[in-house]
Amino acid sequence: AMNMYQKIDPGYGDVIETTSETIIDAQGYKDIRLSSLLGYLADGQLPPATETDVVSLGTWLIEGQSDKGNGELMSYIGVQEVDFSNFHWLIPTSISAEVVDYNLHVEPFVNYMMASAGMNPADLDEETKSMFDQGMTILQEQGLEKLTMDMSMAMSWDPKSGSTGVDMDSDIHGGMQKVVDLDLILPTYAAMLEAQKNEMGFVEPSSLAPIFASSSAFSGLTITADDDGLLETLFATTIAVANSDLMADNPQAGMIANQTPEGLRQMAAGLMRAGAT
Repeated sequence: AMNMYQKIDPGYGDVIETTSETIIDAQGYKDIRLSSLLGYLADGQLPPATETDVVSLGTWLIEGQSDKGNGELMSYIGVQEVDFSNFHWLIPTSISAEVVDYNLHVEPFVNYMMASAGMNPADLDEETKSMFDQGMTILQEQGLEKLTMDMSMAMSWDPKSGSTGVDMDSDIHGGMQKVVDLDLILPTYAAMLEAQKNEMGFVEPSSLAPIFASSSAFSGLTITADDDGLLETLFATTIAVANSDLMADNPQAGMIANQTPEGLRQMAAGLMRAGAT
């Protein structure tokens, strides 16, 4: 377990004390390979450019991570896995990360973040505390007090062609699946070897800038979203907020307060279409 304790002086009122705790059921690392690289470094040099298979940072796995703030469970993550095993020389050719069964408990998380910012919800004035409680109640009524999701990210770079892809997937359980695919052209390995190096053999960062500027290009971007009820929930939440005291002083809230989620969806779609023309 990892514990953290801090005192925060907001400059007004009492000093705020917060605690956080992280508990991990199991963690492990495999396929880490550093011996070849460390051999070169021990001799005070980097591997030659022709030695392209010299390092692997392996795969890192964490199972069952619980995070608490001020004694309340804020989040739980079933599985986290990161793959840093593929390199061409000292440049990663692929990196992937996956998070499975991430559970965020919204109110404890918000409570802790506010306390860490010097605004302990328990110490708010009566009016502000009432508005905070209304907001939390609306989230509970809309089933947003806990969010469960899976996420993944993968990056790949071809050292010969420079072809690069970045894929990001997210799945909010019972809400929405979203996929983002980004395609780029980045400098090839051969092009990067043209960068200037210092007396120690390390690349001068400033010499990489013109190489990336001349060899990089945007190839494409695809964003796909499959709604499974999240938009309906968000529109319903927006209407609930418009009907609450949170928006009592906003004259425009009335335009939303009497809408239905479907009507608000059509209004948003119309505004998007108008903006695209």
